[in-house]
Amino acid sequence: MNCPEHGVVQVQLPWAEPMSRFTILFERLAVDVLKECDVTGAGHLLRTSWDETWHLMERAVARGLRVKEPVARCAWASMRSPPGGARTTSPS
Repeated sequence: MNCPEHGVVQVQLPWAEPMSRFTILFERLAVDVLKECDVTGAGHLLRTSWDETWHLMERAVARGLRVKEPVARCAWASMRSPPGGARTTSPS
């Protein structure tokens, strides 16, 4: 968007992530295609360059890791503390 007061400003849209050239729906399609073939093949099918396809995959992996990290931390905490909060000591 070109604002007369602030110059060129990037507008956040509900159907795209910040700094992405693609819609969320297209990125979802790209993830499905990348599950089935390599980056070169996915790029041919999606009509994107190798670099664009690679970055689509990187963003998808980063999103997945952000979602999984809290779950993994929670699972790790539950393994360390038995139910009821009592800690057990390991036999020597």
